[in-house]
Amino acid sequence: MTISVRLNALIRERGIPKKDVAAEIGVAPSTFQTWIGRGEDFPAQFVMPLCNVLHISPEKLLLGIDKPLPEIPKDYVQLTNDELFLVETIRSLDREGVVVVTNKAIEEARRMRAGRETARSIIGLDKARDRWGNCLLLIGGRASE
Repeated sequence: MTISVRLNALIRERGIPKKDVAAEIGVAPSTFQTWIGRGEDFPAQFVMPLCNVLHISPEKLLLGIDKPLPEIPKDYVQLTNDELFLVETIRSLDREGVVVVTNKAIEEARRMRAGRETARSIIGLDKARDRWGNCLLLIGGRASE
């Protein structure tokens, strides 16, 4: 089975109008119809857009192999190198070490929070952000990090 025949079958199977698929991937409906009608291969740059429209993996489109797409958890967060180091360090500790490090982290977070609140209430600091989104403290008209 050719890729264009497989593509046509997948579109029919999902009941999506071909003109809608063409619009979603940014080609003229006549161009899209040519790919399918004549059995012509389409440019590789359209593989991922077609897969996204049809909710299939590239393997399914190109090879006919039904490989499920990996699920990305809703709470997925990219870790910085420092954060990754901390996670790996905590994972290497025994139970007692984890408790000690966790308690120290909580203590430090409370100390920093209390210090910021005290400084803000004593001298009336305002928060601002620079154009890169970094938090700045404005003291007497000057910005300091």
